[in-house]
Amino acid sequence: MNHKVIIIEGIPGSGKTTFSNLIYNHLKENNIKANLYNEGDLHPIDLAWCSIINEKDFEYLLNKYDKYSQDIKKHTRKLDNEYITAYTKVRVDDSDIQFYKDYEKYEIYRTNNLDTFKNAHLKLWKRLEKSDDVYIFECIYLQNHINELILKHNLSTNDIIKYMNELIDTIKDFNPIVFYLKPKDINHTIKNVADLRRSDNPLYKDWIDLVIEYFENTKYGKELGYIGYEGALKYFKDRVRIEEKVLESLSVSNYILDMDHNYDEVLEEIIKLLEKDEQ
Repeated sequence: MNHKVIIIEGIPGSGKTTFSNLIYNHLKENNIKANLYNEGDLHPIDLAWCSIINEKDFEYLLNKYDKYSQDIKKHTRKLDNEYITAYTKVRVDDSDIQFYKDYEKYEIYRTNNLDTFKNAHLKLWKRLEKSDDVYIFECIYLQNHINELILKHNLSTNDIIKYMNELIDTIKDFNPIVFYLKPKDINHTIKNVADLRRSDNPLYKDWIDLVIEYFENTKYGKELGYIGYEGALKYFKDRVRIEEKVLESLSVSNYILDMDHNYDEVLEEIIKLLEKDEQ
């Protein structure tokens, strides 16, 4: 396959995880080797839900949580002098719930320094290893980066476009292709995903309440009008608008897919586009 990197993007509830798996299964059925990475995995180029820790602090936490040390190591890789751990993949006893808070402190998403955030990702993207296999990446390009660029740094659309182009230019040799899942009705999509992600445990907040809380507590969330449920809808509409402009600017293959169709039709379209680009 010509495209060695397939990227699936879209707002929450658009079907990113579902279509990542559908594409992976399609490639596998056609004897095309592929590696699928979802958000939060120990990832070649993404750092969502991962800690980045120096050797001294890593050893300290390894000793502190000694009974989980093998599982921690299983979900850790070393990059230069730092250890990247997909800590949410480690399962701990309820009595050790502090584990997640200890590792969370070392997330790159905790930084307010744009250069630190950007350079940590660029280092990974530039080191993506060439392989005969295809990489399928869900939610690693537009969503998480643009969240930061809007909510923490209030960058202009032009500056966001520049940032996003610099990022994807690092993997041009992989001939990446981006599929953007665009729902026809954003209001309906967010309402649907909010209903689906209600917490069964009264001790835990619903997904939409956590999203609203996150927006309102970021540096520019309230200033930009992202307050309450209506503010959350405004944010997702603003993000879609910006993401479409980013896609228009890219020199790599990208397609916006109308999610008003059923999933079988959308998958068929994706397969046709992949085959078309093979010709």
